[in-house]
Amino acid sequence: MRTEYRQLLLRYVLPAVLLGAVAAAVLVLLPDSGNTTSTQAPAAQNISGRPRVCLLQTDTHSTSDRTTEQQVWSALQRVTPSGRVNLQRLSAGSATGRQLAPYLNSLVARHCRLIIAVGRPLAEPVKHNSAQHPHQRYALVAAATGTRRVAAIPPTSSGLDKQLAAVLTDVVPM
Repeated sequence: MRTEYRQLLLRYVLPAVLLGAVAAAVLVLLPDSGNTTSTQAPAAQNISGRPRVCLLQTDTHSTSDRTTEQQVWSALQRVTPSGRVNLQRLSAGSATGRQLAPYLNSLVARHCRLIIAVGRPLAEPVKHNSAQHPHQRYALVAAATGTRRVAAIPPTSSGLDKQLAAVLTDVVPM
């Protein structure tokens, strides 16, 4: 029985597998003859030298805060000049209180020129972190008052673009 199986394998299966592999290699290596337009390679850009603006959010708050987070992210994309600022977004999940410190510290380590935090749960951790990192600039989108290093932005959609643009121009040359 084993010799019959081996003969079937050598006679039918192995050639079929080899034929399939050769056909796949030919299809991959042949140029696309139906494509008559030339494609240009995307222009490489050095994004490492651009200033970085980071948004920190959590999942521990209300639906209105989630809506505010989305409005802030959309506003950031509108007001930052294309190709001149790197925007990053980090979710801290369900972290609260002191659990948020590593997330804030990771954004400081990423050299974010401005860290924007959205929601009341982030108010105290941001104020505490700003005391530990006096060189870092923060913006807090919540019903809170700011400090010298923490700009306060009310969580309303009216005028959000202008307020974010004002905070950005203080930190990132536009």
